[in-house]
Amino acid sequence: MRLRIDGMAIAGIAILGLFAINLIQGWFGPGNGGDGPLGPLEQGAIATQAAPDAAAPTVPQVDPNWHTAIAYPYDTYFLTQGIHGQSYGHYAIDIAAGNGSTIYSLINGWVTGHDYDQWGNTYLQIENDNYVVLYLHGVYNRAIGEIVNAGEPIGTESNIGYTMDMYGNLCAGRDCGYHTHLNVFDKRLGTNIDPLTLIPANYP
Repeated sequence: MRLRIDGMAIAGIAILGLFAINLIQGWFGPGNGGDGPLGPLEQGAIATQAAPDAAAPTVPQVDPNWHTAIAYPYDTYFLTQGIHGQSYGHYAIDIAAGNGSTIYSLINGWVTGHDYDQWGNTYLQIENDNYVVLYLHGVYNRAIGEIVNAGEPIGTESNIGYTMDMYGNLCAGRDCGYHTHLNVFDKRLGTNIDPLTLIPANYP
């Protein structure tokens, strides 16, 4: 017996083929309007596109002065040590307001560092297009990649790490040495700057 394929049979096969192609695309990918489950490669591509860049998140540019705004680091504070730290790459000052006092962000920016350094100091680093601000010794409550505004709380004053009393004795485990070590790097100049050019030595 010889099979006879007529025009109706060919049309039926073509319709079934188109249906099968649409079904496969709908199941394995979003192409041509398919909304079925994504295949593993497409899931990876979408996850990669959606992953935020912790080092430089998209910052809404509502205020043209966003990168230059400066706020005070405490409600009130006083200078405990002038410029120091050149031997380890800083040009920092020490300021204090008392154990547990709220510390505020000096700038608008995003958090690019939060950990312990090699000396056991806690640190928090916030930066924007103009500045990188580094804080040491506090209890910090901000996460890497988080956007903060100038004047927003970022933690509290403490004496964690390499802190000393007025006689040069280490304060580890002792009730002394509470302060914030504050270092400011100016990206436009390519160097650390004296933080006292941005804030007064004593406030208010």
